[in-house]
Amino acid sequence: MQLSTEKLSAYFERRGQVARNSAMQRDQSLALIEALLIPVLKMAEELLQEQLGRRHYELSVWAEPSAPQMLAYYNSEKQERPRTYSQRQSNPLFYRENNYEVIGLLDNPEARPIVLNRLSRGNYVFQGTEQMEKIRSTILYCFDHNRPAAVVLTCNEADVFGDNDALAMDLVRCVSMAIRADLDLLAPIVAAPGLLPSAQSRPQLAYSWVHLSDIHFGAGSAHHQFDQSHIGDAILNDLHHIRKPVNRIFVTGDIAFKGAASEYATAQTWLSAVAKEAGIDAGCIRIVPGNHDVQRDIDTMKWQATLKNVRANPRTLDEELKNSRDTILARLSNYSSFVRDLTPGHPKDAAGWIGDWSEEFTCAEGRQPLILRIVGLSTVLISDANDGLLESGQNVFLPNMVLALSQLQIVRLGTRNPNLVVVLTHHPMEWLHETSRKDLQRSLAGLEHLQLCGHIHIGDASEGRYFGKREGAFRFSAGAAHDEEPKLDMPYRGEHGYGWGAIRLTAERTWQLGWAPRVFVPSLNRFRPDRTRHDLDEDGFAWANLSGAGG
Repeated sequence: MQLSTEKLSAYFERRGQVARNSAMQRDQSLALIEALLIPVLKMAEELLQEQLGRRHYELSVWAEPSAPQMLAYYNSEKQERPRTYSQRQSNPLFYRENNYEVIGLLDNPEARPIVLNRLSRGNYVFQGTEQMEKIRSTILYCFDHNRPAAVVLTCNEADVFGDNDALAMDLVRCVSMAIRADLDLLAPIVAAPGLLPSAQSRPQLAYSWVHLSDIHFGAGSAHHQFDQSHIGDAILNDLHHIRKPVNRIFVTGDIAFKGAASEYATAQTWLSAVAKEAGIDAGCIRIVPGNHDVQRDIDTMKWQATLKNVRANPRTLDEELKNSRDTILARLSNYSSFVRDLTPGHPKDAAGWIGDWSEEFTCAEGRQPLILRIVGLSTVLISDANDGLLESGQNVFLPNMVLALSQLQIVRLGTRNPNLVVVLTHHPMEWLHETSRKDLQRSLAGLEHLQLCGHIHIGDASEGRYFGKREGAFRFSAGAAHDEEPKLDMPYRGEHGYGWGAIRLTAERTWQLGWAPRVFVPSLNRFRPDRTRHDLDEDGFAWANLSGAGG
């Protein structure tokens, strides 16, 4: 974009001065917003004409999703407000009731501009034949997720933004910066519900993480593996555009498909890229193994009989770990080497096993710190072909994954009493043998806790309370980063997902736990917040209070 930094800075300074003068005059009308924003839109339209060719462009600014409002509109051919201004004045829900395209963006804010280059009734909601002829390409950009507010740029020709996306989107972002600055300045004095306080007034994240699971490197046909690479790139792209602060990346198992060294080599390259896009070092990745990380091809007949005995008598796993620890962990030797190579500082248990571990953090120093204990537990020490089955070949579900009591000691290890314990396992609680499930629940008794898990391939979250006690029990399932290839007689579900998690302290001094599920949308070829199944805020999170960590 051929616009000097000096010229741009001078322009924005003049805009700021106009806004400050208006503020001193106590002008509280929405007309003030419109008067300030239209010159910015006009400047953008002139630059588009210069850079992308002489076409017809229209620009508008939108806010207030509950009763959507067009704050400003510029059309070089008509120096007047659109007809819908008066219709919206008489009916605050006019734009929503008529399904204006921008409403979906205000309801589901995205971090990057959305470009639609060939508009049709199949991918865009037109408001009559006239608009269908006038709008052939568009860029929609939600530049403020907390109000939220958006800029819409349209053109009367198709494919205008195809080869020149960088030019148009750079301009859209630049103009949005100026608009946001004006709205921030005017928010205290203009009586408009759409001018809510901006991001600075929202609670900051004290601790946050990315949660991945069930990636299955090496699974399926060549076609399936090509699709896996595509979805992996989509996750990297999503992380690149979200740009939230990240403290940890949690991976809850099934990194590989058969536990092969070659599968882990691919996984190491990809997870290193994930850490880079998240803005942290690979040393901040924490992992637990899944059933597909077990090298079952080295099992002997004698060992298979031992596994069957442990499933029948879960208490015997402690004895097997005492007498045959090397044999048990040999089935996860490739996994162990992979974790050590990827993140050399990964925590271990007292015996040096990298599959069970714990660490502690203080989320916020000062008068109200939150002590966080993070625990990793391996639920796959006896994993084989009979996982979750009554007998091999019988499709009858039986919870039969086993944890040893010696593994669970790590839950209580620590120098301080935690306000929240985050437990990473591959299997959800309902997959554990009844004995192990009760042992784990007993280990967590009296502790508010969150279980991060995978295995079930569908992103989900739940919250529970132990009867008669204050502490809560939360569970977040990441879903499958790349879902399984279907059998020949089954349709391809292809549901790929991952999640974010966070902890924050509200203005009321209450600690909250947040979950943000992301799901791949094939028609958009990218990840979005999973608002279809979950009630999420404008940042894509659902929040719950931590009862034991309040003010």
